[in-house]
Amino acid sequence: CIVEYLTIQRRQEKSVEKKIRRHTVTFRRTLRNLLLEGMANGELRPFKISQAVDIIFSLMESMVIKIMFYDETDRELLFRNARNVIRAMRFYSPLEEQNNG
Repeated sequence: CIVEYLTIQRRQEKSVEKKIRRHTVTFRRTLRNLLLEGMANGELRPFKISQAVDIIFSLMESMVIKIMFYDETDRELLFRNARNVIRAMRFYSPLEEQNNG
């Protein structure tokens, strides 16, 4: 499905890389802002923002790939795992551990 889309885009000489990069940058920026807001209002523990964005973005990216390419993907399990990562960010902070250790 996605491979076909990319192949068609390349044949039409459209810049697929630019489109993907633009969407990725926008998504990462939005994610960064949401995480900063969550840390500022106390919903999330302090994290190094670049690491937090990388963790969440990687999780989302792997979820999308699994959903796109594997017919038997347990979507509920993927969402449960994502919720667990967010929940962990609410209660655990590697920055606080470094400062206390």
